[in-house]
Amino acid sequence: MAERIPDKIDKLVYLCAFLIPNGEPMVATALTDTNSALVSNLVFNETEGWHFPNESTIKDAFYNDCSEEDVVLCSSLLSKEPNAPVGTPLQLSDDKYGKVKKSVRIHYA
Repeated sequence: MAERIPDKIDKLVYLCAFLIPNGEPMVATALTDTNSALVSNLVFNETEGWHFPNESTIKDAFYNDCSEEDVVLCSSLLSKEPNAPVGTPLQLSDDKYGKVKKSVRIHYA
């Protein structure tokens, strides 16, 4: 959104995100995250154009501290995500995205 409407954004706060370099697709950066319980356990279906976490990984990746009841409910609400958005290179400009203030907190477990 910072690239589309930079004048309407005071500051971007990255809580849990990848900072993708200009011209790169998100998936390229995500696949470099060797500590992620999610990234290395995604199942990509190229034919149908979606990806979804391996079922055995869902609790650890998303709901680590949740009750089993919450895990069951929340897992039932997950849906397949389309591949195109994560595979499309970002086009970020200095005069739009670049002028928006950003706050990044890096946390390593």
